[in-house]
Amino acid sequence: SEKDDPVEEYEKQADEIIDEIWAIFRDESGWSNESQSKDGQDVVVSKSYPKWGKVFRLTVSGTTEATAYRSVCSV
Repeated sequence: SEKDDPVEEYEKQADEIIDEIWAIFRDESGWSNESQSKDGQDVVVSKSYPKWGKVFRLTVSGTTEATAYRSVCSV
């Protein structure tokens, strides 16, 4: 049965977490500004979620993901 298959249970849990994270990604309301770059194009915002705690989101204008990652590390 499904309940006896740990792989299927892990896949179900992974799908549920991905859905929750995707909902956070799409959420546009209630974020608080934390920091921004000197030019104002890179902005870090945060929001608290009961299950996850404080979540941070970086919005980078006109750059690649690699640059965005470096920006997060240097904030």
